[in-house]
Order: sequence, then structure tokens, then C-alpha cells
Amino acid sequence: SSSGDFVKVGAAGAQFLKIGVGARGSAMAANAAVTNDLSSIFWNPAGVADVKTLGGEFSYTKWFAGFDHIFAAFSLPIGEQFTAAASATAFNSEDIEITTIQKPEGTGHYYHVSDVALGLTFAGYLTEDFSFGFNLKYINNAFSSVSSNTFGFDVGTMYKTGFHGLKIGFALSNLGGNMQYRGN
Repeated sequence: SSSGDFVKVGAAGAQFLKIGVGARGSAMAANAAVTNDLSSIFWNPAGVADVKTLGGEFSYTKWFAGFDHIFAAFSLPIGEQFTAAASATAFNSEDIEITTIQKPEGTGHYYHVSDVALGLTFAGYLTEDFSFGFNLKYINNAFSSVSSNTFGFDVGTMYKTGFHGLKIGFALSNLGGNMQYRGN
């Protein structure tokens, strides 16, 4: 029955984690086997294995309605086969005026939306052609006087087939616990 299929619509938290990172990855949309820079933290953490230098990446996007999306990451090679990285993603609003049915022009009070994810990534090559990667994330959503937090993780692999540069990638993203909002 179509009326009973949507029990949890709108119940998922941390929707800001679905916003793409990096111009190349966002333009290509489906790229679990393509990215090989720090934006791989978002698309497929196995791609971080190709980052062989100490480096960083930063992106800032001004969204509509006064929202900002920020991503920052840095990498640290560990030997020749492995790379570690740390990242922060934020999605924030300007002050938003509270309105009610009785005061549709505003109550004179404001609230703020602040979503943050802090992550640690480890990636490397198990063979010359097969890489893996995983992210561990602390996620916090806050708006008005309530907030929620949890831990989450991503896992990914990438395989270079050797056939005309073809790579196969697999990633599972944003797996984690339930979020419940609590008053501050």
C-alpha cells in the first residue's frame, strides 16, 4: 500500500553529509572509482591512498538562504603504502527569525543552524592494484536550542583492473547510529 510505505520520511539526521565535496567529484556525481585527492574523503575513502604528500584541501560554498558549506582536510603519508587524513565539514546558517501563525512577520527572536562532522581517515594499498579506506566521523547537528550527535563511518575500496585504465570502486557512506535531539 502506498500510504504506509513512508513511515520514516524526514526522520534521517545529518542530511548535510550528502552535499558533495570538490569541483571534479561534484561535476561527475557518480565517482567512487575516480577521485584520488582529499575530496575522496567524501566520495570513496580508498582514493585517499593515492595522496602521497603532506597536503590540504579547502572548499567554501555560499548556499541560498544564508547557508554556508565548508570542507577542510589535510593528509599525512604513513610510509609508502598508507595515508592518514583529518577533515572537518560544516553547514551553517545565518540567524533565522522565528515566525509563528500569530506573528508571521517574526517574533523578534532568532535561531541558528550548525551542522558539523569531524573525521579521521586511514587508507592504503593492500596490493599494487587494490586500495581500501575508511573514515570515522563525529557528527553534530544543532538548531535553535536542541542538538544531536553520533558517530558514523564510511568504508570504500578501489581496484585498478589494468584494462584500458578502468578502475572499479565501491563505497558505503554515512553508516552510523541513530540521532536523537535533546534540549541544550
